[in-house]
Amino acid sequence: STAMKVVNTYHSPTSVTHSLKCCLTADPQLEFLVVVRSNELDVFAILVDGLRLQCTLDVWGRVTSLNALGSSVRPNND
Repeated sequence: STAMKVVNTYHSPTSVTHSLKCCLTADPQLEFLVVVRSNELDVFAILVDGLRLQCTLDVWGRVTSLNALGSSVRPNND
């Protein structure tokens, strides 16, 4: 019997297919940049000194669009 060894190197995707600047919290001063690559979604906080990666999600499939939706939560004006 012949044994085969397969070596595979994973390279994370580099081409950005979609991006969106949005607010993801109740604080409108906190803005985020959502970046989509072929099979990965990254969320960055937009800070005065640059971007900070908040999370990365693997996508099982293909992202065909990225849109911001309005929130039904209204700020408290107390």
